[in-house]
Amino acid sequence: MDENFLLHCKPAQQLYHEFAKSMPIIDYHNHLPPDQIANNINFENITQAWLYGDHYKWRAMRTNGVDEKYCTGNASDWEKFQQWAITVPYTFPGYSVHDELGLLVKAGLTPMKALETATTNPALILGLSKTWGRVETGYSANLVLLDADPLADIANTTKIDAVVVNGKFLDRARLGRMLHAAKAPAAPRKSVRP
Repeated sequence: MDENFLLHCKPAQQLYHEFAKSMPIIDYHNHLPPDQIANNINFENITQAWLYGDHYKWRAMRTNGVDEKYCTGNASDWEKFQQWAITVPYTFPGYSVHDELGLLVKAGLTPMKALETATTNPALILGLSKTWGRVETGYSANLVLLDADPLADIANTTKIDAVVVNGKFLDRARLGRMLHAAKAPAAPRKSVRP
């Protein structure tokens, strides 16, 4: 590893070295209520900061077979954190994007503006808008091909027919096999719950 570990492009390196490097570590992506942030609430422990009110983590825990008392119930903060720690290895990135797009629409964005938050806007912010963020000749693009129009209903982003990633076409059948293969080792294990 060197000083540019995970900084794969010049804009990322510039943003980090010229602006972020000397800043305190702040996780701007969280599910804390805005009033807790505004009032600078001090949490007693990591469970309160990470799990209290975070419906995404609760959903992952429930999917992993964790009893409700460890999500929103009366289990101790330590017990709740243990159950979250057991759940983490069984979570996969990507699924929450559908929920997040739905929440953006629910908050007032049009489906098109919500989709732009996941496509063209990141390319603009990273200074890559001349090569990323569009489906156009000369641009790099991964594609998600849908069976229904997401502009009519943002929930249609879950109706995936095929994906093109790094130039490889993955049809619905192949995606299904990949998902099945990923679910088997990630299936909840009865032995991990108290």
